[in-house]
Amino acid sequence: MAQAPDGTELERLSEPQDLLYDGAAIATQLHPSERMEAAWKNWFRDEQIDPLRMTYDALPAGPYALLARFLTALGLHDMLKIDTTPSLAKLADATSHTRAKQFLSEIHD
Repeated sequence: MAQAPDGTELERLSEPQDLLYDGAAIATQLHPSERMEAAWKNWFRDEQIDPLRMTYDALPAGPYALLARFLTALGLHDMLKIDTTPSLAKLADATSHTRAKQFLSEIHD
């Protein structure tokens, strides 16, 4: 199923199915991301840059405030006059949190 940024369903390519948990598949995707994150941290450190950081939780919780912070840091605060009303929804839910806890408990055992 494809979803729009606000969480609504765009299209369904098949009948709904139960979500399957596959810790090994998650780890396969996570490890390259962790390596890239470490490489970026090293690059910022080596270049003596203090990057602006954003979290997944911060975006849907306060998208306008986050945008204002970034535009101000870039010297583009005048762009805040543009209509920036986003239609975002946090796509994580109780199942996501349960699966995340399960995965974290597996990798820390």
